[in-house]
Amino acid sequence: MIILGFMHQLLQNINTMNMKLSKLLLCVCISVFSCTNNSPVSIVSLTEVSGKIKLNDIFDEFEYIPLETTDNSIFGSFNKLIVYDNKFFILDKSVIKKVIVFHDDGTYSHTIGNIGKGPGEYPSIDDFVIDEERQQVIILGFPSTVFIYDMKGQFIQKKQLSSSQLWNMISYKDGFVCSTNHQSFTSGDDARLIYVFDRDFNLKEKILNVLPVYVGIPPFITNPIFVAGNQIVYFDNFASKMDFIDIDNLTESKSIRLELEREAPPDVYGDAQLFFTTQVDYCFFLNAFFVNNVLWSSFANRGKQCVFIMDFTTNKKILSQIDSWYPPISFYQNGYFYSYMDPLWIMNEHDMFSAKTITKYPIEDESNPVIVRFKAKEVFESKIIR
Repeated sequence: MIILGFMHQLLQNINTMNMKLSKLLLCVCISVFSCTNNSPVSIVSLTEVSGKIKLNDIFDEFEYIPLETTDNSIFGSFNKLIVYDNKFFILDKSVIKKVIVFHDDGTYSHTIGNIGKGPGEYPSIDDFVIDEERQQVIILGFPSTVFIYDMKGQFIQKKQLSSSQLWNMISYKDGFVCSTNHQSFTSGDDARLIYVFDRDFNLKEKILNVLPVYVGIPPFITNPIFVAGNQIVYFDNFASKMDFIDIDNLTESKSIRLELEREAPPDVYGDAQLFFTTQVDYCFFLNAFFVNNVLWSSFANRGKQCVFIMDFTTNKKILSQIDSWYPPISFYQNGYFYSYMDPLWIMNEHDMFSAKTITKYPIEDESNPVIVRFKAKEVFESKIIR
């Protein structure tokens, strides 16, 4: 069920990308390219998975936040969440293809952006961020173009950023960071993994080499870029590694290789049909979230879902199979993690964990996806530590 659910989510992502899949002529082991730009690399082995843990061993204090569901507020996919100014900003890039905003009591507020060819409209939507300093919502769309709106959704301007295709974006203290996710259609010097821009979207630096072959599917981790203190962190789904880039010296980086038991070669990632038919033979990451110097992640281990949690300050880690659902973490604020669940799943699997509902809206068959909020336990002080 876990892998089938993941396949459904991935198919939604692929459909929204509207991109050509190309057959790869060269199969190269990803590990050969784990060291990009000659950055130092350390290795953490995830090959010895032992035992099982439960969801309640890791998280507790679960809360459901049902959202208002009307003709104006209904949305289908939950691709990104930002909690800001007592509101939920949710990206749906499969169905309504815009950012939809709810108050923290679940009530619908407004939408930002619209698919189309008119002024202020975009041909596709891939990601979004909030510029808190300028009080703007910035949508990243095709072709590597940002569409800038005020907080109420009024269009301000647009700007193309690059000839390479950029798919993900995050804001940091000095500007914005985007990634090609190894899916750029360009080559040579333009084929880099990370693009760093100032606050006016002028390019500051292109960092890290892409794989030498075209990757034909989107990363399974929907939000692979993080900002951690004075570092930009990129979770590289296809190379199973994390790149740490110094914000004050963008040419300085280091990598941590997360060595899985059997990783898929690039030709598998280059062909969606091949991946779907062979995925149970491989290990690959499904979810990753990095906050407070701790990585919270899950990965498929030949058809079984496993959990890897690591404190990068103490080097303590948890590596185990999980016997239930692992939440795809979308956001963190004030000690709470935020994820989401399909309402039908909640109705059918209500005994998965105990949760209280904190808004007035019901959880019904045709309700919007439900935000799930929860806290982490002191896992590194428990018996499950390794």
